[in-house]
Order: sequence, then structure tokens, then C-alpha cells
Amino acid sequence: MTHISKILLLIVLPFLPEIHLQAQTIRVESKDGTFRSDTVAKQVLDYPLYRVYYDYVCVVQPDATPLMGREGMTVLLIGKQYNMFRDYMSLRKDSIFDLSAKEKWPSGEALNMTLNLGAKTMPGVVVFDRKAKTYSMNLRLPLNGEYIYEEAAGDMAWTLVPGDTIISGFNCKKATLAYRGRSYVAWYTEEIDMPYGPYKFNGLPGLIMRIRDTQKHHTFTFVGMTKTAPTDLIYTNPRAFGCKREWIRKSIRNYYDDPVKGLEASGRVVITAEDRKDIKRLPYNPIELE
Repeated sequence: MTHISKILLLIVLPFLPEIHLQAQTIRVESKDGTFRSDTVAKQVLDYPLYRVYYDYVCVVQPDATPLMGREGMTVLLIGKQYNMFRDYMSLRKDSIFDLSAKEKWPSGEALNMTLNLGAKTMPGVVVFDRKAKTYSMNLRLPLNGEYIYEEAAGDMAWTLVPGDTIISGFNCKKATLAYRGRSYVAWYTEEIDMPYGPYKFNGLPGLIMRIRDTQKHHTFTFVGMTKTAPTDLIYTNPRAFGCKREWIRKSIRNYYDDPVKGLEASGRVVITAEDRKDIKRLPYNPIELE
């Protein structure tokens, strides 16, 4: 029996935590009382073979005591040439809109369903072209649409160090990494012969089962693996605006530092003097500090 067959027999997502619905159900309609669903814009790159699920815990306010975080589910789609990593709630929302457009659901039904899914935890979508060794990073600037940039993946400078543990029944080995302003400790298993992991973390001699920065601000932990659904796709958004990494990072940081200025710059909202008093600087703690 191959390692992958063993995995799929052992793991039918028994470790996926129940996702509690927090958003209140509301109905959103346009002025004429209708809301037309449409499929999500896609430039299809690959058809994935496997889904790997990771629990993601991130610290929102790094200066707070004690540290308080948010927890959500993320998913890594592994294809023949491409990988895609994204927030699981975001993936479900895209699937709902696609299905609603295909089956011509009643007006507004898809939107109301997605509102019940709650907010996503992991910002952006990472697409890894393993052949070209490039990343495509799709990020949303609040009220200003989606942007995408590309960068060389390169080889991550992992250091294999002594240490072992067991995660989800798999024997794991230890590695460390310094990446864009953070130091990480990772645990990987050679029992799953895939040199991949969450976010942009790749290149270890086995699947990453857990990775956390030494400040404990960002933690990804393996919770399950399945074969993909027939409808799963690896894609980028052809409608996203192309940009430079430095520009989008600076734009997002500026928005968090001064939300009022960012909202007004979109030209879509008008903020009263009274409302300005209640809008404060937002905490900003991205995975990549550099």
C-alpha cells in the first residue's frame, strides 16, 4: 500500500473541528429587489489531486497581554504542476457562487448562504507553480478590488535539526527556517512524500505537519487530507489588477494605519465627522514582516 493510500484510509477528516456559524442571517437585495449570482472569475491552471487541511491560528494584536488570536481552517490544493493555498471559508464561498450561477438559484440565496459562513482568517490566495518556481499572490485591498503579484519562489534555507514528535499519528522530524522577518520551527513527516506545506512553505523532505514562528504569532497545524472533489480547481483571478509586491504591502499597511483615509480614497464611502471618532487604527501583524 502506498503512503497516499494509507493516508486516505486513515484520514477522512476526523480532526476537522466543527465550524460554528457566527454571522446573523440577513437578506441583501439591490434597489430593484434582485441580486444576480455569477461564477467567480477564473484562469484555470490545474486540476488538484489532493486537499490538505491546516488549522491556522494567528495573533491579531501582537502587543496585547495575554496574546489573543483568531482560529480558522485553511486548505492546500495539490495539483500535477500547481499548488494553491487559501482560506477554507473563502473556497466554500467561491463554490457556492459557482453552483448558484450554474443552477440559477433564486435571487440572493447564494449571498445569504455565504454570509452565514463567517469571516475568513487567512488573507490572500497563494498559487505555487512548481515547474517555474514562482508564486502568484492574490490579495484584496479593502473596497479597492483584488490585486495580484508574482515573485520567484527560490529555495528556502531550511536547517534540519535533531528532534522528533508525532502529529496526527505520523512520525515527524524537526526543521528551522528564517523567512521574511520571522524565525520558524517546522515539523514534517517523511511518511507523506510531498515536499509541500501551508502558505509559501515548501522544500522539506516530506509534508509539513506543523509550522509556527518563534513568537507564536502564526501557527499552521495539519488536521486532515482527502482526495479532491470533481469541482475543485487551481486558478488565479484574471480580473485582479497586476501590481508589485512592495506596492500592495504598503497599501494594505497604510489602510490598517489609517482606515478612514483608506476608505475615503476608495471613493465608495462618505464618513461623517462623528463616525471618524470611532474608527481607530487597526492592528497589523502579517506573516511576512519584510
